[in-house]
Order: sequence, then structure tokens, then C-alpha cells
Amino acid sequence: MFQQRIIVLILAIFCVTNTTAETTPEELMEFSCLGDENCNFYATKIINSTCVKGVCHCYNKETHEKTDCRPYILRTNNIIGGHCPCNAPHSECHPKDNICYCEAAYIPSKDWRRCIRKYVPLDGACETDEQCLASTFFSHCNVTCTCDDSYRKFERTNSCLAQTKLKAKCNESIECGQHQVCQPDLGECVCEPGYVSQNNSENCLPARNLDESCSATAQCQAVVGPGGICANGTCECKEGYLVVMKKSAAHNGIVIMRNICELIVQLGAYCTLDEHCQNGGAQDQGDPMRCDHGECVCRYGVKNQMPCSTSAGIGVLMHKFTFGIMLIMVTLAIQTVNGVSFQINNL
Repeated sequence: MFQQRIIVLILAIFCVTNTTAETTPEELMEFSCLGDENCNFYATKIINSTCVKGVCHCYNKETHEKTDCRPYILRTNNIIGGHCPCNAPHSECHPKDNICYCEAAYIPSKDWRRCIRKYVPLDGACETDEQCLASTFFSHCNVTCTCDDSYRKFERTNSCLAQTKLKAKCNESIECGQHQVCQPDLGECVCEPGYVSQNNSENCLPARNLDESCSATAQCQAVVGPGGICANGTCECKEGYLVVMKKSAAHNGIVIMRNICELIVQLGAYCTLDEHCQNGGAQDQGDPMRCDHGECVCRYGVKNQMPCSTSAGIGVLMHKFTFGIMLIMVTLAIQTVNGVSFQINNL
């Protein structure tokens, strides 16, 4: 009787420990939260959802077993990333996954309920700085796309040109300095296209590509975008950006390739394909993120918690390791019980 109780107790401990191992974050579909109220979206008549250490955990009320957290109301079709049909203007249904995405030249608004233009020219209505920068360097959104301070719109090229330090007045470009043109609307000399103003100087410096020599960050940003920086006399990408090759149309219509500094894809970024979540653009099954309902989420383990796991095998290996340890413990315990029983029987 004593032997049977010990064995039952050991098996009970094993089951509890093994159950705990099965509910590790690597194995669950979890969502971030601050309190239980943030998890109510996943609770139903048979599912209980609670916030544990910043993530929602879902369990069956009857069996008390863990289950995937799924919203009891699916995303409605007025949200980009929701299921078709798609009612938002400039949204379209992808038949492969039956999900609503924005058309090619559009991106979701901040509330994901509308599709807004991805590229907005100067003076165009905008909602984000990214819309303006995608069209014109040295610009930002202020209801409409506007040139940054110390830059002025040049109508001929619809671009933002750098003001010089002295802001010399002019009527014609011949009155301006080297690599400068006269801005008719202002009657002021500005740096010509392809040049930027030198720090604390009247001179205009040429724009520079990555790995080329520079003396001002603006030289780099004129070519590679706001992610460029002049460091130790050379153009490179800022921290948080990486080098990406993009197509660019030259003035004669010929498509050319050039390197730019692109912001590293972050968790939650908009996407329509898995490759949009892969930094560098190359399709790689080892990449830690994938596209899910229009958002970049972790490919393995916890969907929206950084850093993402880089392998699906981590949780499996941990399970096997835990199971192996528990199996050894149970074997040793049974052998110990058998030894005790043998000694008692010989008394």
C-alpha cells in the first residue's frame, strides 16, 4: 500500500510538472496585456482569458486545459487586415488568404481603418511624415507635405532645396554662387539639385552615396534618405537602418538601382507578404517574422513579443529535455521505493 501511494504521488508530480512545461510561452499564441481587462477580447462562455506576466493566456473553463487565444469577434471588414469583403476605399481582397489589404500605392492609416497614399508630393494632404519622405527627402507632414526648416520648395523639380547660410537675395541664378540657383518665389539663392548646404557655410556640397567621403550628414541623406549619416568622414546608415537596394527612375526614364538606408522592419509593421517582414527583402524561412493579417508578427513562439525566437525547435528541445529529466527522476524514485519495500519485507 505504501509503495502504491509513493508511485501515485510521483506520477502526480510528473503530470503537474509536464503540464507546466507544456504551457511555456514558446508553445502558446499569446498577446500583450497590462491587466485581465485587456484579455476580455478573447474570453467566451467556455474560454477564460487572464493576463499573466504581460501576456494573455486562454484556458477552457470546463477542462482547464490551455487553448489558443482567439478573438470571439473576428476583425470586421472595415479594418485593414480583416476578412473580405473589403469596404474601405483603395482596399482590395487577396483571394489567397481572404484578407483585406491596401492597394499597391497605399498604406493603412494609423487606426488601420482607411487606406492612405504611400507617396505624397509637396503640398499634398498627408497624415504621416513617412508619406512625405517617400516622395521628397527633407520634408515632413504638417497637414500637407512641407519642406523642412532651412529647405525651400523648388517648383521646377518639386523638391526641397537647401538654403544657404547668408540667404543671398537674387533675381537670376547668375547672381548666385557656385552650385546655387535662384529660387524665384523667394528671390533667394539656394543649393541646386544634387547639392546641400555646408554646415555654417555659404558653400553647397555635392550629395554622396554610401561609403563615399562626406563632411555633412545632409550630403548622405540627399541620396540614401533620412537613415543616412556622415560618420568619420564616410556616408553610412544610422543605427536601426540597413542597406537596401531599390529601383529608382532617372530623368531620362531609365530604371537604375541604388542603395538606400531603410528602417529595420519592426514588429507590427504593415505587410501583405512574408517577405515584407524580412529585413533585407530576401525570402528566408529562418527569418524570425512573418506576415499575419497585415501585420509583421513573430514566426515562432510569442507572436508580438520582442525579441522574436529564431527557431521553432527551442520549445520542442526544452520539452524533450524536461521530459528526459522527469523520466530519470521517476525511474530513480521507483527504484528507491522498490528498495525500501524490499527492506521492509525482509524485516
